Amino acid sequence: MTRRRWWVLALCAVLLVLLGAWWLRGAGSGGARRVPAGMLAVQWSGTRRGVATLPAKVSWCPVNRTGVVEAIVGDTGVAVVLYEDNALTAGTHPVVPPSGTAPPVRPAASVVMRWPPDTSVLLGFTSLSGEVVLRPAGQRLSGTLRLRMHGSLAGDSLTLSGRFVDLPVVTMAVGCP
Repeated sequence: MTRRRWWVLALCAVLLVLLGAWWLRGAGSGGARRVPAGMLAVQWSGTRRGVATLPAKVSWCPVNRTGVVEAIVGDTGVAVVLYEDNALTAGTHPVVPPSGTAPPVRPAASVVMRWPPDTSVLLGFTSLSGEVVLRPAGQRLSGTLRLRMHGSLAGDSLTLSGRFVDLPVVTMAVGCP
Protein backbone atom coordinates (compact mmCIF):
# COMPACT_ATOMS: atom_id res chain seq x y z
CA MET A 1 0.00 0.00 0.00
CA THR A 2 1.40 3.38 -0.96
CA ARG A 3 1.86 6.12 1.57
CA ARG A 4 -0.66 8.36 -0.22
CA ARG A 5 -3.34 5.64 -0.26
CA TRP A 6 -2.74 5.02 3.46
CA TRP A 7 -3.30 8.74 4.24
CA VAL A 8 -6.51 8.81 2.20
CA LEU A 9 -7.84 5.76 4.05
CA ALA A 10 -6.86 7.25 7.43
CA LEU A 11 -8.60 10.54 6.56
CA CYS A 12 -11.75 8.66 5.48
CA ALA A 13 -11.74 6.69 8.73
CA VAL A 14 -11.45 9.89 10.79
CA LEU A 15 -14.29 11.50 8.84
CA LEU A 16 -16.49 8.43 9.38
CA VAL A 17 -15.80 8.50 13.13
CA LEU A 18 -16.65 12.23 13.30
CA LEU A 19 -19.82 11.72 11.27
CA GLY A 20 -20.86 8.84 13.54
CA ALA A 21 -20.26 10.92 16.68
CA TRP A 22 -22.30 13.79 15.20
CA TRP A 23 -25.15 11.44 14.35
CA LEU A 24 -25.13 9.74 17.78
CA ARG A 25 -25.33 13.13 19.52
CA GLY A 26 -28.63 13.69 17.72
CA ALA A 27 -27.55 16.39 15.31
CA GLY A 28 -28.35 14.12 12.40
CA SER A 29 -31.91 13.51 13.55
CA GLY A 30 -33.06 16.93 12.38
CA GLY A 31 -34.87 17.83 15.59
CA ALA A 32 -32.65 16.87 18.48
CA ARG A 33 -30.62 19.85 19.60
CA ARG A 34 -29.49 21.20 22.92
CA VAL A 35 -32.24 23.01 24.76
CA PRO A 36 -31.24 25.47 27.49
CA ALA A 37 -32.82 25.21 30.95
CA GLY A 38 -36.16 27.00 31.20
CA MET A 39 -36.86 26.69 27.47
CA LEU A 40 -39.19 24.74 25.18
CA ALA A 41 -37.90 23.93 21.70
CA VAL A 42 -40.30 22.61 19.06
CA GLN A 43 -40.16 21.84 15.37
CA TRP A 44 -43.03 21.02 13.07
CA SER A 45 -43.54 19.71 9.57
CA GLY A 46 -46.52 18.92 7.38
CA THR A 47 -48.52 21.46 5.41
CA ARG A 48 -46.21 24.03 7.05
CA ARG A 49 -42.72 23.84 8.56
CA GLY A 50 -41.05 25.75 11.35
CA VAL A 51 -39.07 25.81 14.55
CA ALA A 52 -39.29 27.82 17.76
CA THR A 53 -37.37 27.99 21.01
CA LEU A 54 -39.31 29.82 23.70
CA PRO A 55 -38.92 30.52 27.42
CA ALA A 56 -41.44 28.40 29.34
CA LYS A 57 -42.91 27.81 32.78
CA VAL A 58 -45.29 25.34 34.41
CA SER A 59 -48.32 26.30 36.51
CA TRP A 60 -49.61 23.47 38.72
CA CYS A 61 -53.17 23.60 40.12
CA PRO A 62 -53.70 21.00 42.87
CA VAL A 63 -57.43 21.82 43.01
CA ASN A 64 -58.23 20.37 39.58
CA ARG A 65 -54.96 18.37 39.27
CA THR A 66 -53.97 20.18 36.08
CA GLY A 67 -50.61 21.53 35.00
CA VAL A 68 -50.06 23.99 32.17
CA VAL A 69 -46.75 24.38 30.35
CA GLU A 70 -46.78 27.86 28.78
CA ALA A 71 -44.23 29.06 26.23
CA ILE A 72 -45.14 32.38 24.60
CA VAL A 73 -43.16 35.12 22.88
CA GLY A 74 -45.15 37.71 20.94
CA ASP A 75 -47.70 35.97 18.73
CA THR A 76 -45.90 32.60 18.85
CA GLY A 77 -46.95 30.24 21.61
CA VAL A 78 -47.32 26.65 22.72
CA ALA A 79 -49.42 25.46 25.66
CA VAL A 80 -49.46 21.92 27.01
CA VAL A 81 -52.25 21.05 29.46
CA LEU A 82 -51.35 18.10 31.70
CA TYR A 83 -54.23 16.18 33.29
CA GLU A 84 -52.90 14.30 36.32
CA ASP A 85 -54.22 11.92 38.98
CA ASN A 86 -52.68 13.72 41.98
CA ALA A 87 -49.36 15.36 41.08
CA LEU A 88 -47.05 15.89 38.11
CA THR A 89 -45.96 12.32 37.38
CA ALA A 90 -43.08 10.90 35.38
CA GLY A 91 -43.90 8.90 32.30
CA THR A 92 -45.99 8.94 29.14
CA HIS A 93 -49.14 11.03 28.91
CA PRO A 94 -51.30 10.20 25.86
CA VAL A 95 -52.24 13.29 23.86
CA VAL A 96 -55.96 13.95 23.35
CA PRO A 97 -57.79 16.74 21.52
CA PRO A 98 -58.55 19.73 23.76
CA SER A 99 -62.11 19.96 25.07
CA GLY A 100 -64.04 21.94 27.64
CA THR A 101 -63.70 19.12 30.18
CA ALA A 102 -60.85 16.96 31.41
CA PRO A 103 -60.39 13.63 29.61
CA PRO A 104 -61.98 10.58 31.24
CA VAL A 105 -58.63 8.82 31.70
CA ARG A 106 -55.70 10.44 33.51
CA PRO A 107 -52.83 11.03 33.00
CA ALA A 108 -53.29 12.71 29.62
CA ALA A 109 -52.27 15.90 27.82
CA SER A 110 -53.66 18.36 25.27
CA VAL A 111 -51.57 20.77 23.21
CA VAL A 112 -52.35 24.00 21.35
CA MET A 113 -50.00 26.13 19.26
CA ARG A 114 -50.16 29.40 17.38
CA TRP A 115 -47.68 31.31 15.27
CA PRO A 116 -47.65 33.92 12.51
CA PRO A 117 -46.08 32.43 9.36
CA ASP A 118 -46.10 35.97 7.95
CA THR A 119 -47.28 39.43 8.98
CA SER A 120 -50.88 39.01 7.82
CA VAL A 121 -51.94 35.66 9.32
CA LEU A 122 -51.99 34.06 12.78
CA LEU A 123 -52.43 30.27 12.55
CA GLY A 124 -53.75 28.05 15.32
CA PHE A 125 -53.33 24.28 15.79
CA THR A 126 -54.79 21.79 18.29
CA SER A 127 -53.59 18.33 19.23
CA LEU A 128 -55.10 15.17 17.77
CA SER A 129 -52.90 12.35 19.10
CA GLY A 130 -49.41 11.52 20.27
CA GLU A 131 -47.59 11.57 23.58
CA VAL A 132 -45.97 13.87 26.11
CA VAL A 133 -43.31 12.26 28.29
CA LEU A 134 -42.60 13.97 31.62
CA ARG A 135 -39.53 13.85 33.85
CA PRO A 136 -40.22 15.84 37.03
CA ALA A 137 -37.31 16.65 39.37
CA GLY A 138 -38.25 18.58 42.50
CA GLN A 139 -39.74 21.94 41.49
CA ARG A 140 -38.56 21.51 37.88
CA LEU A 141 -40.09 19.68 34.92
CA SER A 142 -38.45 18.35 31.75
CA GLY A 143 -39.93 16.26 28.97
CA THR A 144 -40.55 15.58 25.31
CA LEU A 145 -43.47 16.03 22.89
CA ARG A 146 -44.39 14.00 19.82
CA LEU A 147 -47.83 14.60 18.36
CA ARG A 148 -50.12 15.26 15.42
CA MET A 149 -51.98 18.56 15.21
CA HIS A 150 -54.95 19.85 13.23
CA GLY A 151 -55.03 23.44 11.97
CA SER A 152 -57.78 26.02 12.02
CA LEU A 153 -57.65 26.17 8.20
CA ALA A 154 -59.10 23.27 6.21
CA GLY A 155 -56.48 20.67 5.37
CA ASP A 156 -53.80 22.05 7.70
CA SER A 157 -52.08 19.35 9.73
CA LEU A 158 -48.69 19.12 11.41
CA THR A 159 -46.40 16.71 13.13
CA LEU A 160 -44.86 18.47 16.12
CA SER A 161 -41.93 17.30 18.21
CA GLY A 162 -39.87 18.99 20.86
CA ARG A 163 -38.26 19.10 24.27
CA PHE A 164 -38.48 21.23 27.37
CA VAL A 165 -35.79 21.33 30.02
CA ASP A 166 -35.85 22.25 33.72
CA LEU A 167 -38.97 24.41 33.58
CA PRO A 168 -39.82 26.01 36.93
CA VAL A 169 -43.05 24.65 38.44
CA VAL A 170 -45.22 27.21 40.25
CA THR A 171 -48.01 25.81 42.44
CA MET A 172 -51.12 27.98 42.38
CA ALA A 173 -53.40 28.03 45.42
CA VAL A 174 -55.62 30.74 43.96
CA GLY A 175 -56.53 31.45 40.34
CA CYS A 176 -56.57 27.92 39.00
CA PRO A 177 -58.29 27.60 35.64
